[in-house]
Amino acid sequence: MSINILPQSTIRQITTSQIITSVSTAVKELIENAIDAKATSIQINLMNQGLDLIEVKDDGSGIPTQDVPLICQAATTSKITDITDLDSLSSYGFRGEALNALCQIGEVSVTTKTNSDPVASMYKFSHTGEVTSTQPSHFPNGTTVSVKNLFHNLPVRKQYLSSKNRMLEELRKVERVVKCLSLIHCKLRVTLTHNKCVIWQKNPVWTVRLSLSQVIPLNIVNNLDEIQYESAVHGAKLLLLLPKKSASEIGALCLGNMQQAYFIYVNKRPVRVGKIEKVRKNIRRVCQF
Repeated sequence: MSINILPQSTIRQITTSQIITSVSTAVKELIENAIDAKATSIQINLMNQGLDLIEVKDDGSGIPTQDVPLICQAATTSKITDITDLDSLSSYGFRGEALNALCQIGEVSVTTKTNSDPVASMYKFSHTGEVTSTQPSHFPNGTTVSVKNLFHNLPVRKQYLSSKNRMLEELRKVERVVKCLSLIHCKLRVTLTHNKCVIWQKNPVWTVRLSLSQVIPLNIVNNLDEIQYESAVHGAKLLLLLPKKSASEIGALCLGNMQQAYFIYVNKRPVRVGKIEKVRKNIRRVCQF
């Protein structure tokens, strides 16, 4: 599907006022776009905790030349055409706001190549999301999005994120975002680097258990029971990897104090910590504990 501008009626219902508020939210949006492009390998490169450079490189389908002028415009997307498409949505980012928001707070360039393109092209964008220059590039199939000088025009936000403690905290958040999105996509290869040093790397695997073993220690993973459940009433499918306990204790575990590391997903979307109580209740209701 080609990229189109969403109708105003749909924009009013799905638009959000805050999209890019930190380095981690920028990285999240760019990784989600790469996954939606059917990438099998994603490389995330940061310089100075991402304030100087965020670069996300993928080997996905690339962006057709005719779509490039629209990719950084507001409310442009190929993932939905109107609000009714949300009922069968299978992609991540669908609002078409992330790249436009990044243009407003950083210097954005996109290098891309599809199977039908003879060579790759690098495009630079203005703060309004318009293409300002184009040049050929040596680049394989896929897309690389680079964002330089993040928050350069928001000095208060940049100063807030530039303190030593905040920068270290933000780097940990980026690592958490990368791991959360990578873990659930087992066959995805992911590399995260900071100042040219590899922080974390995930190899493609075939199961969630093997994927999890690249995030938490193997001895812990080996002591997890795998429980699969499908509700005859709701049609919901549930996969749990839990510490080895009897079935009677699972309900208590779901409702217990989960202060240890955990990863919870709904439709392959990571669930924020703030929503954990609601998720516990839903797990109990679906499983009828």
